[in-house]
Amino acid sequence: MKYEDYINELKTGMFDVTFTKVNGEIRNMTCTLEKSMLPEVVIKEPVTEETKEKVRKVNTEAVKVWDLDAKGWRSFRIASVTNFTKIYSTERTT
Repeated sequence: MKYEDYINELKTGMFDVTFTKVNGEIRNMTCTLEKSMLPEVVIKEPVTEETKEKVRKVNTEAVKVWDLDAKGWRSFRIASVTNFTKIYSTERTT
């Protein structure tokens, strides 16, 4: 799968992702990018023209996700994924 594929899938529910960490450890994570499961965004400073320009370049080799067990933002490298399974879907079926 490509970066965009992971992002699009993660927006549709909860997933079990297994991957190898940089240190060689196998990690299993339950994660999502589905809006209703993400924490509320708190803006700490007013948005100005200057702060708008502080946009980071997206690293398409790693996917940033919300870890539902750790309740925090984590990431995994696409090349290290060994399993990507949907646990729960928020998509409607007709």
